[in-house]
Amino acid sequence: VVVTEDHYKVTIVDSGNINYSQMCQLHPKNSIGNKAVNYSNSIIIDKTDGDILTVGEEFTLFNWGNVIVKAKDSLNNTMEIILNTNGDPKLTKNKITWLAVNNNNLKITLTIIGNLITVPSLPSKKNGDTTDWKTLINPNLKTKIVCYGEESMNKLIKGSRVQIMRKGYFIVHKVTNDHMELVDIPDGSD
Repeated sequence: VVVTEDHYKVTIVDSGNINYSQMCQLHPKNSIGNKAVNYSNSIIIDKTDGDILTVGEEFTLFNWGNVIVKAKDSLNNTMEIILNTNGDPKLTKNKITWLAVNNNNLKITLTIIGNLITVPSLPSKKNGDTTDWKTLINPNLKTKIVCYGEESMNKLIKGSRVQIMRKGYFIVHKVTNDHMELVDIPDGSD
């Protein structure tokens, strides 16, 4: 998935017209099934990923291969890249998720549930602490992020559990004709 509001529009140049679908594994390390991935000259990547890339840098697009940044405009969030079919993904520092721009991408809302309180543990009155526990409640408990999701996600049904690469684990909460809401499954790492 790629965030709708904060993304780079990326154009693959010097490679002719790219417009096809290919079957790829659902998970890069486990053979649990396949999904169709759309490829195009026009893709989007998250802004946080685009911001760290520099002109001339080689990086890896998951399920595609290595590319090199040819041009970048940080003010307009645009980038031009060229495919490097001889590149080795093991040698690149940045591995980036992406999404082909097409009319079949889904609108997805990721609901992230944060920690209930803003401190590791509540203060103890036994130790003389008079902090009001109500001031420790996280004001940003629930965050909603609107994203574009790949077409293959339309096969998910309510209750499905899914790992979104580099975002986390989610459960499908709501599904309508043009929208899907996923709620994160906390992993306890915070």
